[in-house]
Amino acid sequence: MAYIHWFDDASHAARGHEAQVAELGGKNASLVIMTSAGMPVPPGFAVTADAYRRVFREAGLSERVAARIAPLQWLFVVPSVLAPMSRLPDLAERIERLLLRHDGAAR
Repeated sequence: MAYIHWFDDASHAARGHEAQVAELGGKNASLVIMTSAGMPVPPGFAVTADAYRRVFREAGLSERVAARIAPLQWLFVVPSVLAPMSRLPDLAERIERLLLRHDGAAR
């Protein structure tokens, strides 16, 4: 399984947009489409969603990040009712510190 795909890889251009979004994410899928259409896009590559999920899973980061955001899940259900949106920047900073501290070894 490849975890990196170049924007100019013709095999992606032949696939449907939904499949590209699922594998590469929306922005990267759009860059692949634009490249295949001959639009001026700088050379580049995408790291697949599977790669992201594998790194998070094997490093034990999925559970740790999920534990940090679990108390705020209701924000996405009823944002206008209870929304302490002021907590989100702090949460983002704590998750960023967690990711930056991680040394890459599986836990």
